[in-house]
Amino acid sequence: MPEEKYKRLATTHGIKRPWTPHERYMLFARGFRDGAGTKAMRKDHEGLGAYDRGYAAGQAAAHAAVAAYAKEIGYEPTILRAAADSEGETP
Repeated sequence: MPEEKYKRLATTHGIKRPWTPHERYMLFARGFRDGAGTKAMRKDHEGLGAYDRGYAAGQAAAHAAVAAYAKEIGYEPTILRAAADSEGETP
C-alpha cells in the first residue's frame, strides 16, 4: 500500500492528531465521488492523501466505465467536432 501524505493533521477541539481509519475512509469515499463525478477537487481536501487517492480512483473508474460502454455500442469518442456541431446545427 502506498504511503499517504497529508498536508495537515486532523484537528479535534484544537488538538492536532493523525487521521483515524474512519476519517481516511470518508476522505477516500468523498474523493472517489468527486473524481467520478468530474468535479473540481475540494480546496480544503486537496493534499490529503486518502482524498487524493480516492479522486484518482474515481476518475479512473469513470473513464473505464465510459470507455467500456462506448466499445459495447460501437462508438469511438473523439474530441474533434464538425463545423456544423460547433455552430449548433445538426448534420
